Amino acid sequence: MIAIVLAALSIARTGAQEERPRGARELVEALGADRVEDREEAERGLKKLGSAAVAELERAAKSSDPEVAWRAGRALRAIEARRRLTPAILEAMPGIEDRLAEGLDPAWTRAFLEANAGHDRGSPAFKDEDIDSLAGPAVRGAQGRDEKWAVCRVAARRRCLSAVPELIRMLEDPEGCVNAIQALRSLGAREAIPSIIGLLDHEDVLTVRHALEALGDLKAAEAFPRIVPLARHGDGYMRLDAVKALKETGGAEAVTHLISMVEDPEPFVRCAAMAALGALGACEAVSVIAGRLEDERMDVRREAVAALRALDARGAAPQVARLVRDGDQGVSTLSAETLVRWRAREAAPVLVEALDDADARVREAALAALAGTGAADSMPAVVRRLGSPDAATRAAALRVLGWWGSKKALPEISAALRDADASVRAAAAAALGDMGAREAVKDVIPLLDDPDWHVRVRLSEFLGNHGTAEAAGRLRRLLQDDRGEVRRAAAEAMCALGSPEGVPVLLEQAGLSRSASLFALNALRRRDAWRRLRDVSLKDLSGGVTTVEVVRTISGKSALAIDPGAIAGDGRGDRIFCWFPPWDGPADGASAVCRMAAEASLEVVLESDRIRLLAVGEALAFWKEWWEEKVRER
Repeated sequence: MIAIVLAALSIARTGAQEERPRGARELVEALGADRVEDREEAERGLKKLGSAAVAELERAAKSSDPEVAWRAGRALRAIEARRRLTPAILEAMPGIEDRLAEGLDPAWTRAFLEANAGHDRGSPAFKDEDIDSLAGPAVRGAQGRDEKWAVCRVAARRRCLSAVPELIRMLEDPEGCVNAIQALRSLGAREAIPSIIGLLDHEDVLTVRHALEALGDLKAAEAFPRIVPLARHGDGYMRLDAVKALKETGGAEAVTHLISMVEDPEPFVRCAAMAALGALGACEAVSVIAGRLEDERMDVRREAVAALRALDARGAAPQVARLVRDGDQGVSTLSAETLVRWRAREAAPVLVEALDDADARVREAALAALAGTGAADSMPAVVRRLGSPDAATRAAALRVLGWWGSKKALPEISAALRDADASVRAAAAAALGDMGAREAVKDVIPLLDDPDWHVRVRLSEFLGNHGTAEAAGRLRRLLQDDRGEVRRAAAEAMCALGSPEGVPVLLEQAGLSRSASLFALNALRRRDAWRRLRDVSLKDLSGGVTTVEVVRTISGKSALAIDPGAIAGDGRGDRIFCWFPPWDGPADGASAVCRMAAEASLEVVLESDRIRLLAVGEALAFWKEWWEEKVRER
């Protein structure tokens, strides 16, 4: 019996020894076994051990036995690949470490492009960090121009920062140099700046131009001295890229060089130089830029106006005003817009002359500029344009008079309500609204059945702001109008007049279209706050005021708290609050808040002391609940 027990214990000890995991040294020794199966099993075991086997494998990789050295090297590469790759890659691409362990960088390239394939189809399987784990060797292993283009493109789009060292090395490769520059530029790889500067001496013009673009984007100030000579290069497009790079790398130091380039023989270089000077705030360049207002090229004239506007060069207003009559509509309109932004009343005489221009678009631009500059002493000249045979000119003249609040012209505006042209009738109704001509209500009410729906909308808007209880009765019929725009305008007008009959129409339209505003309901729920907001006039704001400053002005004058960042965030707050034509913009606090809220996809709900901003769906639910409660109370 004792013998049997001892035998069993001996067998158990032997089995335990056989099951004991073999160590790295033992497995390395097995790489030279006679049987191929044993060699392969040993290699698999070493890979499984991972970093614990690295030291023994590194010694084995130097073995005099070729196969031991080869297998040890392959196992090392597999372990390194597994360490480098993310869990997501290892899980989704089983055995990838063995593919990559063969020691050929092109295998990494293929795996890199394969892993990114879903991203290009719009269904990415991996995050950027997963792709990045393959990037370095993938760039190194790219073969041929097309593959180098592909890996550089993916590395840039997927933010593969680990690829930067290999991309820098690729700058020396003629087949991949330009692609590598573009990728390094996209990645913001400032460590590549010295290598890219070296390419400014490259014999290939395209390579140098890409280097200039990259150095500009990287704001490589150390490259500025090397860029200056390229501003005198014989190739115009090289000079163009040099202009942009000088602005980004030299800042104020670049101004002198850029001023000289305003006279460049190539128009696109002149344009770029003026744009750069405007962006740099180089006021010392105003006289040189103003000289380009008479350039033979319309694109140069347009850029000169834009640069002067960027520099706030109001002293150039008379010269800019002459361009309102420019043969190019873009130059004409931009010039008129600039005068409006500057509130350049001194340009009025030139603008009045432009009212006689043969081109109707010039006359409209001049009228809009007169309105926006506040040159109300030009009213007689504007009134004369009400007799123009051109309907667009008559309509623009009406809007100018309305914007100025010129009640001396009220008889002429009221008469225009019966003009043969619908656009003129609509402009007359809008003008009456702009000037707040309550005395015209009796003339407007009988015209609510106008055959043109645009006119019916304008008349409804006017009555909503300035009408009476009698107007509400006539507006009621328009709640059944064939046009949704008319129904909405009539419903908003009735709310403004204190009648809740338009509420169902507004709720219905808001449910059908997210663009349908519910602001008018505030006139019923918080009438005092609504009136305070509507009474804030914005017509006299200075031309350079920003949107966020307008929000603060509205809040201060209406005594309604509002968060400027909520309504004018995402960069909208820095925009200049200036509209062209002026009457296309909001004239009061209510319309301004509504417009800004709509741009942010928000709805306005007024409280007695503040302005709330709600998501469209949330606002619709709020107003539905409010209306249901009102219906129950009734």
